[in-house]
Amino acid sequence: MRMDRGAFLIATACAAFASACSGANEISKPLLPVDPKEPVFAAAQNKELFYDGFEGFTSSAQLATYQSVYPDRYATAGTGINLTSSGAVAGQKAVRFTYPASSNQGNELLEVLSTADNDPAAVVVTFWLRSQPNYTWWSGSGVGGQAHKIFIANISGAPDGNRILLEFDRSGIEPTELNACFPGLEFLPTPTWSIGPALYKQNLALGSWSVLTNANDGQWHRYTTRFQKATVRPSTAQGNGRIEMWVDGLKIMEYIGDDPSRCEYGLVSVPTVRLVPNLHFPSVNGAVNATQWLEFDDMRIWSP
Repeated sequence: MRMDRGAFLIATACAAFASACSGANEISKPLLPVDPKEPVFAAAQNKELFYDGFEGFTSSAQLATYQSVYPDRYATAGTGINLTSSGAVAGQKAVRFTYPASSNQGNELLEVLSTADNDPAAVVVTFWLRSQPNYTWWSGSGVGGQAHKIFIANISGAPDGNRILLEFDRSGIEPTELNACFPGLEFLPTPTWSIGPALYKQNLALGSWSVLTNANDGQWHRYTTRFQKATVRPSTAQGNGRIEMWVDGLKIMEYIGDDPSRCEYGLVSVPTVRLVPNLHFPSVNGAVNATQWLEFDDMRIWSP
Protein backbone atom coordinates (compact mmCIF):
# COMPACT_ATOMS: atom_id res chain seq x y z
CA MET A 1 0.00 0.00 0.00
CA ARG A 2 1.38 3.40 -0.96
CA MET A 3 1.57 5.96 1.87
CA ASP A 4 0.40 9.49 1.06
CA ARG A 5 2.91 12.28 1.52
CA GLY A 6 1.37 13.85 4.62
CA ALA A 7 1.31 10.50 6.40
CA PHE A 8 4.86 9.81 5.22
CA LEU A 9 6.15 13.04 6.76
CA ILE A 10 4.54 12.34 10.12
CA ALA A 11 5.65 8.71 10.10
CA THR A 12 9.21 9.73 9.26
CA ALA A 13 9.29 12.19 12.16
CA CYS A 14 7.88 9.55 14.51
CA ALA A 15 10.42 6.98 13.38
CA ALA A 16 13.28 9.37 13.94
CA PHE A 17 12.05 10.51 17.35
CA ALA A 18 10.19 7.64 18.93
CA SER A 19 8.79 9.68 21.80
CA ALA A 20 7.93 12.69 19.68
CA CYS A 21 4.60 11.42 18.39
CA SER A 22 3.01 9.97 21.49
CA GLY A 23 0.00 12.18 21.93
CA ALA A 24 1.17 14.38 19.06
CA ASN A 25 -1.06 17.08 17.70
CA GLU A 26 -2.46 16.68 14.22
CA ILE A 27 -1.38 19.01 11.44
CA SER A 28 -4.14 21.58 11.46
CA LYS A 29 -4.56 22.13 7.73
CA PRO A 30 -4.98 19.61 4.87
CA LEU A 31 -2.08 19.73 2.44
CA LEU A 32 -2.51 21.10 -1.06
CA PRO A 33 -2.10 18.76 -4.06
CA VAL A 34 1.38 17.28 -3.94
CA ASP A 35 4.11 17.85 -6.49
CA PRO A 36 5.91 14.48 -6.70
CA LYS A 37 9.18 16.33 -7.39
CA GLU A 38 9.21 18.06 -4.01
CA PRO A 39 12.26 16.75 -2.09
CA VAL A 40 11.34 14.63 0.94
CA PHE A 41 14.01 13.69 3.47
CA ALA A 42 14.79 9.98 3.77
CA ALA A 43 17.36 9.11 6.42
CA ALA A 44 18.70 6.11 4.52
CA GLN A 45 19.47 8.10 1.37
CA ASN A 46 20.08 11.72 2.42
CA LYS A 47 22.62 13.55 4.57
CA GLU A 48 21.12 15.54 7.43
CA LEU A 49 23.11 18.73 8.09
CA PHE A 50 20.86 20.09 10.81
CA TYR A 51 17.58 19.18 12.48
CA ASP A 52 15.57 20.55 15.37
CA GLY A 53 12.00 19.75 16.30
CA PHE A 54 12.57 21.51 19.67
CA GLU A 55 11.57 18.39 21.59
CA GLY A 56 14.91 18.31 23.42
CA PHE A 57 14.26 21.59 25.24
CA THR A 58 12.40 21.59 28.55
CA SER A 59 11.79 25.33 28.96
CA SER A 60 11.99 28.66 27.18
CA ALA A 61 14.93 29.61 29.37
CA GLN A 62 16.82 26.52 28.28
CA LEU A 63 16.05 27.28 24.64
CA ALA A 64 17.73 30.68 25.02
CA THR A 65 20.74 29.36 26.95
CA TYR A 66 24.12 29.19 25.25
CA GLN A 67 24.97 25.63 24.13
CA SER A 68 22.05 24.10 25.98
CA VAL A 69 20.99 20.63 24.77
CA TYR A 70 23.24 20.88 21.69
CA PRO A 71 26.91 21.82 22.23
CA ASP A 72 27.36 23.33 18.76
CA ARG A 73 24.17 25.42 18.76
CA TYR A 74 23.07 28.41 20.72
CA ALA A 75 20.47 31.13 20.98
CA THR A 76 20.86 34.85 21.36
CA ALA A 77 17.46 36.17 22.28
CA GLY A 78 15.47 38.91 23.85
CA THR A 79 12.27 38.15 25.70
CA GLY A 80 10.53 37.05 22.52
CA ILE A 81 11.63 33.40 22.23
CA ASN A 82 9.34 30.88 23.89
CA LEU A 83 8.93 27.14 23.79
CA THR A 84 5.30 26.32 23.14
CA SER A 85 3.23 23.14 23.32
CA SER A 86 0.09 24.66 21.84
CA GLY A 87 -0.30 22.62 18.69
CA ALA A 88 3.09 21.55 17.37
CA VAL A 89 3.22 19.87 13.97
CA ALA A 90 4.71 16.65 15.34
CA GLY A 91 5.62 15.88 18.92
CA GLN A 92 4.67 18.28 21.67
CA LYS A 93 6.81 21.38 21.15
CA ALA A 94 7.47 24.22 18.72
CA VAL A 95 9.21 27.56 19.11
CA ARG A 96 7.38 30.90 19.10
CA PHE A 97 8.89 34.31 18.35
CA THR A 98 6.83 37.22 19.65
CA TYR A 99 7.39 40.77 18.45
CA PRO A 100 5.92 43.69 20.40
CA ALA A 101 4.83 46.77 18.52
CA SER A 102 7.78 49.13 18.42
CA SER A 103 9.39 51.84 16.35
CA ASN A 104 12.79 50.23 16.86
CA GLN A 105 14.42 47.37 15.03
CA GLY A 106 13.95 44.20 17.04
CA ASN A 107 16.12 41.16 16.42
CA GLU A 108 14.99 38.14 18.39
CA LEU A 109 17.15 35.44 16.90
CA LEU A 110 17.59 31.76 17.45
CA GLU A 111 21.02 31.10 15.98
CA VAL A 112 22.00 27.56 15.17
CA LEU A 113 25.47 26.55 14.05
CA SER A 114 26.09 23.62 11.75
CA THR A 115 29.38 21.79 12.10
CA ALA A 116 28.79 19.57 9.09
CA ASP A 117 32.12 18.93 7.39
CA ASN A 118 30.82 18.33 3.90
CA ASP A 119 29.93 20.88 1.23
CA PRO A 120 27.17 19.46 -0.97
CA ALA A 121 26.29 20.86 -4.38
CA ALA A 122 22.60 20.92 -3.45
CA VAL A 123 20.97 21.76 -0.11
CA VAL A 124 17.31 21.47 0.90
CA VAL A 125 15.78 23.63 3.63
CA THR A 126 12.49 22.41 5.10
CA PHE A 127 10.48 23.80 7.99
CA TRP A 128 6.94 24.33 9.22
CA LEU A 129 5.76 27.85 9.93
CA ARG A 130 2.60 29.50 11.18
CA SER A 131 1.91 33.10 12.10
CA GLN A 132 -0.67 35.09 13.96
CA PRO A 133 -3.77 35.22 11.73
CA ASN A 134 -4.34 38.15 9.41
CA TYR A 135 -1.08 39.98 10.08
CA THR A 136 0.58 41.05 6.84
CA TRP A 137 4.25 40.18 7.30
CA TRP A 138 4.80 41.66 3.84
CA SER A 139 3.39 45.02 5.02
CA GLY A 140 6.45 47.08 4.20
CA SER A 141 7.07 48.21 7.76
CA GLY A 142 10.58 46.81 7.71
CA VAL A 143 13.69 48.79 6.92
CA GLY A 144 13.68 50.18 3.39
CA GLY A 145 9.96 49.51 2.96
CA GLN A 146 10.55 45.78 2.73
CA ALA A 147 9.21 43.00 4.88
CA HIS A 148 10.37 40.91 7.79
CA LYS A 149 12.93 38.11 7.59
CA ILE A 150 11.66 34.56 7.99
CA PHE A 151 14.90 32.61 7.49
CA ILE A 152 18.51 33.81 7.36
CA ALA A 153 21.64 31.82 6.52
CA ASN A 154 25.32 32.61 6.00
CA ILE A 155 25.32 35.67 8.25
CA SER A 156 28.38 35.32 10.46
CA GLY A 157 31.68 35.74 8.68
CA ALA A 158 30.16 35.73 5.20
CA PRO A 159 29.91 38.65 2.76
CA ASP A 160 26.50 39.97 1.76
CA GLY A 161 26.87 38.26 -1.60
CA ASN A 162 26.65 34.89 0.15
CA ARG A 163 23.82 35.72 2.56
CA ILE A 164 20.56 33.89 1.93
CA LEU A 165 17.33 35.11 3.46
CA LEU A 166 13.61 34.55 2.96
CA GLU A 167 11.18 37.43 3.32
CA PHE A 168 7.48 37.89 2.68
CA ASP A 169 8.16 40.94 0.63
CA ARG A 170 6.85 43.59 -1.75
CA SER A 171 10.25 44.25 -3.30
CA GLY A 172 11.19 44.24 -6.95
CA ILE A 173 12.88 41.38 -8.76
CA GLU A 174 16.65 41.35 -9.33
CA PRO A 175 18.72 41.19 -11.44
CA THR A 176 16.71 43.47 -13.70
CA GLU A 177 16.97 41.06 -16.65
CA LEU A 178 14.55 38.78 -14.78
CA ASN A 179 11.78 41.33 -15.35
CA ALA A 180 11.61 40.21 -18.96
CA CYS A 181 11.45 36.56 -17.89
CA PHE A 182 8.73 37.03 -15.27
CA PRO A 183 6.84 40.22 -16.06
CA GLY A 184 4.42 41.56 -13.50
CA LEU A 185 6.17 40.18 -10.41
CA GLU A 186 7.68 43.46 -9.28
CA PHE A 187 6.25 44.75 -6.01
CA LEU A 188 3.80 41.90 -5.55
CA PRO A 189 3.74 40.65 -1.94
CA THR A 190 5.27 37.18 -2.27
CA PRO A 191 7.81 34.91 -0.60
CA THR A 192 11.15 36.28 -1.83
CA TRP A 193 14.57 34.66 -1.53
CA SER A 194 17.28 37.31 -1.30
CA ILE A 195 20.88 36.38 -2.09
CA GLY A 196 23.15 39.40 -1.89
CA PRO A 197 21.65 41.96 -4.30
CA ALA A 198 19.55 39.33 -6.13
CA LEU A 199 15.82 38.94 -5.34
CA TYR A 200 13.86 35.87 -6.45
CA LYS A 201 10.09 36.13 -5.98
CA GLN A 202 7.30 33.59 -6.18
CA ASN A 203 6.78 33.02 -9.90
CA LEU A 204 4.43 29.99 -9.98
CA ALA A 205 0.91 29.19 -8.72
CA LEU A 206 0.06 32.77 -7.79
CA GLY A 207 -3.62 31.98 -8.32
CA SER A 208 -3.51 28.97 -5.97
CA TRP A 209 -1.26 30.12 -3.14
CA SER A 210 -0.78 33.68 -1.95
CA VAL A 211 1.12 35.09 0.99
CA LEU A 212 -1.86 37.44 1.48
CA THR A 213 -4.44 34.74 2.09
CA ASN A 214 -2.56 31.50 2.84
CA ALA A 215 0.62 32.30 4.76
CA ASN A 216 -1.16 34.30 7.48
CA ASP A 217 -4.21 32.15 8.16
CA GLY A 218 -2.96 30.92 11.55
CA GLN A 219 -2.39 27.38 10.21
CA TRP A 220 0.84 25.41 9.89
CA HIS A 221 2.44 25.48 6.43
CA ARG A 222 5.31 23.34 5.18
CA TYR A 223 8.04 25.24 3.31
CA THR A 224 10.62 23.38 1.22
CA THR A 225 13.36 25.04 -0.82
CA ARG A 226 16.00 23.26 -2.87
CA PHE A 227 19.14 25.24 -3.68
CA GLN A 228 21.61 24.02 -6.29
CA LYS A 229 24.90 25.85 -6.08
CA ALA A 230 26.20 27.78 -9.06
CA THR A 231 29.36 26.49 -10.69
CA VAL A 232 29.70 29.72 -12.67
CA ARG A 233 29.02 32.91 -10.74
CA PRO A 234 30.54 35.91 -12.55
CA SER A 235 28.89 38.38 -10.15
CA THR A 236 26.75 38.24 -7.03
CA ALA A 237 23.59 38.85 -9.10
CA GLN A 238 24.25 36.21 -11.75
CA GLY A 239 25.02 32.52 -11.94
CA ASN A 240 23.89 29.11 -13.13
CA GLY A 241 22.35 27.86 -9.89
CA ARG A 242 18.81 26.69 -9.18
CA ILE A 243 16.19 27.76 -6.63
CA GLU A 244 12.98 25.73 -6.34
CA MET A 245 10.39 26.22 -3.61
CA TRP A 246 7.24 24.41 -2.47
CA VAL A 247 4.59 25.29 0.12
CA ASP A 248 2.31 22.53 1.38
CA GLY A 249 3.32 20.39 -1.59
CA LEU A 250 2.59 23.07 -4.21
CA LYS A 251 5.50 24.39 -6.24
CA ILE A 252 5.51 28.18 -6.07
CA MET A 253 9.00 29.08 -7.28
CA GLU A 254 11.26 27.88 -10.07
CA TYR A 255 14.46 29.61 -11.16
CA ILE A 256 16.58 27.30 -13.32
CA GLY A 257 19.85 29.02 -14.12
CA ASP A 258 21.68 26.13 -15.80
CA ASP A 259 19.24 25.41 -18.65
CA PRO A 260 20.10 27.35 -21.85
CA SER A 261 16.51 27.01 -23.07
CA ARG A 262 15.13 29.09 -20.18
CA CYS A 263 14.89 32.84 -20.00
CA GLU A 264 16.60 33.01 -16.59
CA TYR A 265 19.65 31.07 -17.83
CA GLY A 266 22.76 32.50 -16.18
CA LEU A 267 20.76 34.78 -13.87
CA VAL A 268 20.40 32.60 -10.76
CA SER A 269 22.88 33.43 -8.02
CA VAL A 270 23.48 30.65 -5.50
CA PRO A 271 26.73 30.85 -3.49
CA THR A 272 29.58 28.62 -4.57
CA VAL A 273 30.91 28.54 -0.99
CA ARG A 274 29.38 26.40 1.74
CA LEU A 275 25.69 27.19 1.48
CA VAL A 276 24.59 27.05 5.12
CA PRO A 277 27.48 27.30 7.59
CA ASN A 278 25.07 28.83 10.10
CA LEU A 279 21.52 30.11 10.27
CA HIS A 280 19.37 32.55 12.18
CA PHE A 281 15.59 32.54 12.18
CA PRO A 282 13.73 34.78 12.13
CA SER A 283 14.56 38.47 12.42
CA VAL A 284 12.27 41.48 12.36
CA ASN A 285 14.05 44.18 10.40
CA GLY A 286 11.95 47.11 11.55
CA ALA A 287 8.85 47.54 13.66
CA VAL A 288 5.75 45.40 13.47
CA ASN A 289 2.39 47.15 13.59
CA ALA A 290 1.18 45.39 16.72
CA THR A 291 2.21 42.49 18.91
CA GLN A 292 2.62 39.53 16.55
CA TRP A 293 4.09 36.05 16.60
CA LEU A 294 5.67 33.45 14.33
CA GLU A 295 6.05 29.76 15.19
CA PHE A 296 8.51 27.25 13.73
CA ASP A 297 8.67 23.47 14.01
CA ASP A 298 10.60 20.57 12.48
CA MET A 299 13.36 22.59 10.82
CA ARG A 300 15.74 20.48 8.76
CA ILE A 301 18.65 21.28 6.42
CA TRP A 302 19.87 18.37 4.34
CA SER A 303 21.56 17.31 1.14
CA PRO A 304 19.58 15.15 -1.32
